[in-house]
Amino acid sequence: MKHDHLDIAREYSALLRTDEADDRQPGSFRLPHGEGDHFGEPGMGGEGAAIPRVVPSHEDERAGGVTPEDLSLWGAGPRIVVPALLAQLGGAALTLALPGPFGMGMLPHWAWVLMGACALLLGTLAVRRAWAELKPGRQEGRLVTGGPYRITRNPIYAAWILGILPGIALCFASWPMLAGPVVAWALFRETVVVEESFLAARFGDAWDRYAARVNRLWPNPFRMQD
Repeated sequence: MKHDHLDIAREYSALLRTDEADDRQPGSFRLPHGEGDHFGEPGMGGEGAAIPRVVPSHEDERAGGVTPEDLSLWGAGPRIVVPALLAQLGGAALTLALPGPFGMGMLPHWAWVLMGACALLLGTLAVRRAWAELKPGRQEGRLVTGGPYRITRNPIYAAWILGILPGIALCFASWPMLAGPVVAWALFRETVVVEESFLAARFGDAWDRYAARVNRLWPNPFRMQD
């Protein structure tokens, strides 16, 4: 499995260096059919999954010419969160214009606000905890598996998709604003594959073992006991 990841990463690196024109979208290439199965969840990065173009700044033999340092510390976060927030802004406008059909009227407004505030608080705390684990791990060049990374491989994305964005929608008691987490989840599926391909190439067997026991997005709190 380790060698498979290295071969895939080197193949990606070769694709990144070619200037040959083809029918792919500018600035991206696509995973061959079935290669998404290497990254923990079958079908998540299979045929048709777009991979952002990343130009390596220096050579690294193990990662096929690209190292995790070439990726922004923010990862794909802005490409996921910004469109989701824009979708929520549109949903808020729709709810203000037509509160009857689009407002959450089954419960008192304060109840929705209370639930939303709880979701926002939990999501924000999860992001802070994940950052506290991620930053030193990145500086030390090690695979981060502690703290919230014990229950999900992507706790920051999970906090936004499952906590913060739904919490905002609940605070406004708006059904259309729930489009925000849906948009974020769809973009997450498309962009996370490239991040995990770098991690797989960099950390090899350690990544394989970690990905085999921890979900890509959905937290498994029982893993906190491991």
